[in-house]
Formats: sequence, structure tokens, C-alpha cells
Amino acid sequence: MAAAMPDESATREDAVSKSASCFIWLLMFAPIGILAVYCVADACANWGERESMRLRHVAMTEQLRRIRQGEIHCLVKPELDCVEELLADAKCAENIEEVYLSGDVSDARLGRLRELPHLKSVILLFNDNPDVFLERLQGMDTLEVLNLEHSSPSRRGVEFIGSLPKIQSLSLDLGRKQAGVLDGIRNLAALEHLTLSWRRCDADILPLLQGLPNLRTVTIENVDDGAKAFEELLQRALPDCDSSVELGP
Repeated sequence: MAAAMPDESATREDAVSKSASCFIWLLMFAPIGILAVYCVADACANWGERESMRLRHVAMTEQLRRIRQGEIHCLVKPELDCVEELLADAKCAENIEEVYLSGDVSDARLGRLRELPHLKSVILLFNDNPDVFLERLQGMDTLEVLNLEHSSPSRRGVEFIGSLPKIQSLSLDLGRKQAGVLDGIRNLAALEHLTLSWRRCDADILPLLQGLPNLRTVTIENVDDGAKAFEELLQRALPDCDSSVELGP
């Protein structure tokens, strides 16, 4: 047994030496490996972004083709770079009656969609500040339907809406804003259908609603509480309207 000890010691020293050597090589080449991984990841990310842009462009081209052929009459999330192209294509522009937008709509190119000669409906989804876009629509005399879902305009934004003379159907997300934010729509004489996503049950809204001469339906959604009582109040104040109030989730 005593004779074996030197061999074990030598083996242990050899193992330590090899481990140290491996550790040194790791220290030398690890940065290179990390850099290589980073470069590959960056290249993959760039490729993914380019591929995503390519696919969006292909989808946009196909959408414009179908509009041009009269197969559809709605434009969904147009690419900013395509707006000028579609406006220059008279056949395409004339066939668009409805536009769906989402996210950031502050780019001035989207404001040019008002130039579409037969645009009747705009649906805006998930935007925190739609006022800039609404300002670019002000005074537009072809628009009949405006639907802002999860997009809450300020008082100023509502005033821009009030400048749209032919609006017949309006849907707004007011959150917990005061009734006074709606003062800007009191002159929408053509308004027939009003839907509000509104946490409040505020009787201060009644004079405004009573002053809209052609109002036929009022729907208030997502109120916190008091839905039944407020619905009855609306029905008494607006006997010629179909009024409903619904609790929120």
C-alpha cells in the first residue's frame, strides 16, 4: 500500500495540472466564444426583423390588390410607406370605405388617409393618445362611423370629433373621465348611435344626450356599479332612445 502512494500523488498532481491548463484556456477563449454567440444572436435578430418587414410588405401588397379588385373595402393597419402609394392609385383609393388602425397613430402619413374619397368608417384600437390623429381628421365630411376601442381621447380630442358633421355612430372609451369631457360632441346633429365605455354613472351627461336631436341608441358599458338605476334614469330622460347600461368585468 505504501508503494502506491507516490503514484496516487503523481496522478493527483497531473489532474490538477490538466485542470489548471483547461481553466487557462477557458479564460483565454471564453471572451471569443461569448463574442461569437453575441454576433450570431445579433445577426439572427436582424434577420428576424428583415423577415418580419418582408412578410408585412407581402401582406400589405396582397391587401391592396384585393382592394383594387373590389374584393374588400377595408384597409387594415396600413404600412406607413404604403400610404402615398395607395393614395396615388385612384382605383385602390376609391374602393376603401373603412380603415382599421392600432398602436401609435401620430405619424402624419396616417393623417393623409382623410384624402380617401369614400372613407366612411375609422376604427382605432389600443392607443393611449389618439388626439393627434383626430386633429388631422377634423372637419372631414365623409366620415359616418368612428370607433375608438381602448383609445381614450382628451377633451381636446373630443372637440375634434365634434367637428365631424356627418358622424352617425360613435364609440368612445372614457375610462373614469368626468361627463364634461363630452361637451365637444353636443353639436353632432347627425349622431344616431352612441356607445361609451365608461366607469362612471354620471347624471351630468343627461342634458348633452337630450340635446342630440337624432339620437336613437345609447349604450354605456363597463360601469363600476349602479348600472340598473342609471339605465332606468337614461330611459326616463330619453324616452325615444333605446338605452342600456352594463356592468364592467
